[in-house]
Amino acid sequence: MFKKLLLHLFVLSTVIFAHENDPTLELIRMLTNAHGGSGFEGPVRNIMKEQLSDLLVGLKVDKMGNLIGFRETGTGKPRVLLMAHMDEVAFIVREISEEGFIYFDSIGWWIDPVIVGQKWVISTPKGLVTGITGIESSHITIGYPKIPEVSQKRMFLDIGVSSKQEAEDLGIRPGLSITPDVDFQVLNGTNRYCAKAFDDRIALAAIITTLQKLKDVDLSCEVMVAATVQEEFVMKGAQAVFASTQPDVVVNLEVGIAKAFPLHFPNYLSHYPSLSRGPTIFVYDNSMLPTNGLVEYFTELAHTYEIPFQYEAELINYGQDGCRLQGSGCGTYVINLGIPTRYVHSHYGILDRSDFENMVLLLERFLTTFDQEALENLAL
Repeated sequence: MFKKLLLHLFVLSTVIFAHENDPTLELIRMLTNAHGGSGFEGPVRNIMKEQLSDLLVGLKVDKMGNLIGFRETGTGKPRVLLMAHMDEVAFIVREISEEGFIYFDSIGWWIDPVIVGQKWVISTPKGLVTGITGIESSHITIGYPKIPEVSQKRMFLDIGVSSKQEAEDLGIRPGLSITPDVDFQVLNGTNRYCAKAFDDRIALAAIITTLQKLKDVDLSCEVMVAATVQEEFVMKGAQAVFASTQPDVVVNLEVGIAKAFPLHFPNYLSHYPSLSRGPTIFVYDNSMLPTNGLVEYFTELAHTYEIPFQYEAELINYGQDGCRLQGSGCGTYVINLGIPTRYVHSHYGILDRSDFENMVLLLERFLTTFDQEALENLAL
């Protein structure tokens, strides 16, 4: 028994040591811990600038706030845009009551039960302010003939002050962003991670990691990157991307909506995709029908290089930035790929590192094989 305990502790310490010396894990940690609701993506953009500065040229921020850069330009090769968004689902301060409570509206799609009883931060010009979404104690509600439905309309943020003036003294005003107060965590020494904002920071990390691996590789396509803003606010930022990139192909990266766990709201949806089965190739979603030629291309890549993958279709309440470029100019070839994630649009998402690694591998294989002939074949 003692030997088994020592062996377990040795294995656990080895895993922890590996995690502590993993630059990719630290990148994911930095990106997910950063606070950046729609319209307030600055902290995330600063990380992206630093990470991309020696991988891309011509890094610039457009008037929307999108960060755009190029691996090389003017080669005449097919122009491939890798795109993912920087913002996370958030709330926005609507008003401050005379007692100092903060009332808010949602930016992005939330369901009410995940909002209450949680810790948040308000991003103010003076710094981050902590608050709690309060609700009556069980000592009170136990006597109700029927507990009222939890509704965002009744919710408020308690920041520990006693008046509107005290709240304003902390730098709070209407229009500021409210985001979950959550730190990245490796779950119990496993290959699975817990964090806020995997949507869409895990995709940003995948783009950076892919570019790092291909830094000294000569490619048959020009690679561009767009880290976009306000995706959670009707995909506003991506509208401005086409004019400054004019890509032939757009590979948009997102989270997949993992469902293989005990569902609270079982319905006709399948239990797939699931964690540990590879990245997802979207065959359609509520905002876009992808280019079928790209679906076939990525499918063949995955089969050829034995990369696990899953098909995904999300027709309910799912949209992504790729749709904004698909109809731009004279039309653009677009596909959306996902990294399966549980509990998206809540404080705590969970994903598996292997799905991230296989997404990076899929992107590597795509960028090292895609050329002019492949581009021409997309139209067939």
